[in-house]
Amino acid sequence: MNTTADIRRTVLVVDDHLSVGMILSAALAAHDFNVLTAGSGTEALKICRHYPGTIDVLLSAFGLRPKEPDPPHLIRHDHIEYGLTLVRRALEMRPSLKIVLFSGHSDESLVSSRIPEDWPIVRRPCDLKTLLKTLGEAVRVAA
Repeated sequence: MNTTADIRRTVLVVDDHLSVGMILSAALAAHDFNVLTAGSGTEALKICRHYPGTIDVLLSAFGLRPKEPDPPHLIRHDHIEYGLTLVRRALEMRPSLKIVLFSGHSDESLVSSRIPEDWPIVRRPCDLKTLLKTLGEAVRVAA
């Protein structure tokens, strides 16, 4: 019999730094997550649109930088706004998606962006234990 704990959860990792995305993806896969990766908001939205299964959690860098050629509705001069725009667009496509952000930005940047309280933020640099705990809490909420 399958229980919620037996189900392998899917996380979409979005980071515009290739090495960070690769390290996160490998670490999460080693801890029984099904991992999808994207190097930009555009890639992440394509995955949200076309992936046939459930995506439980979007783990995204808070400050993504636009990559050309991004659609005009996503391009923002402020890379912080771009990251939040990605999250909002992903939620339009997949309303049940849980959000976890990670950031090395200052507290002022985070506060001024008015991030919803139910979107946890993992501060960079972080240890794997903290990240897994935060993702685990998001998955339990999604269950």
